[in-house]
Amino acid sequence: PENSLMYFWGFHAPFDTNYPNYWPADALGGEDGMAAVVDTAHRFGYRLMLHLNYWGCDGHLPIFEKFQSEQVRDRNGVSMRWRVEGEPPIEYIRPSCSEWQSMMADTCHRLVEKFPVDALFLDQLGFFIDDPACEFDSASQGYIEKIQKACPGVVLTGEVFQERCRSLPLWQVWGTPWSGLPEREDLQYATMWQELFADDIAMIAHMGMPAAIPVRESWPSYYSYPRQHGMEEAVRRANDWHRAIGAVPCIRVNYREFGLDDTATAILTGESESAS
Repeated sequence: PENSLMYFWGFHAPFDTNYPNYWPADALGGEDGMAAVVDTAHRFGYRLMLHLNYWGCDGHLPIFEKFQSEQVRDRNGVSMRWRVEGEPPIEYIRPSCSEWQSMMADTCHRLVEKFPVDALFLDQLGFFIDDPACEFDSASQGYIEKIQKACPGVVLTGEVFQERCRSLPLWQVWGTPWSGLPEREDLQYATMWQELFADDIAMIAHMGMPAAIPVRESWPSYYSYPRQHGMEEAVRRANDWHRAIGAVPCIRVNYREFGLDDTATAILTGESESAS
């Protein structure tokens, strides 16, 4: 439908790598390819959201040396990063670092000025750590406001919705749990957030959600879920969870090879039992 939000990642490099160098990868068509995507999407009335990372820095890049002294540390002084077997490492930079703030604001401005997308997703935003050298609440507030000022009219979104995020000027926050995974399906959940925040916040699915057709995966954490249940059942379970917590209908597609598959169509049109 018109005004559907199309979210995609890896536009600048293989997923979770090359942060914070956000620019269209030559291998995917470069600037001309990205411009064609944006123009075509808007011609059909779609909205586009690009994936960035809130504090992520690729430790393999020379720029990490510049910010290494500002790496997030826990109360024991241990430097914080994303380290999961089989996945790229991500070093975390304090949001209180003024130079990091300015660099990210300039990067975002340059990106949306050249490619007028509708939203930017800031991965891992809301994942606050007890770092004695960084007061995350006020630091994140100033950081997000700086990006918002640099990108007027662009929706800023984040990943983790929690009480400490209430003051952030975000229009959308990503829904949890990730996609109704087996280790999370038995979690209790509350829908009170809908009464409290539904006018300001929309929950949407995580990119790890399953698809009913074969898709190219970016992230090895959750491959076991569709293998365990089968693709169709995995999609049904994930969408049932999203519907239960009040998330908007979300689908994962492989349009190049399969078009808009029957399961995805049913969810979007409300014909599926799982659709709201």
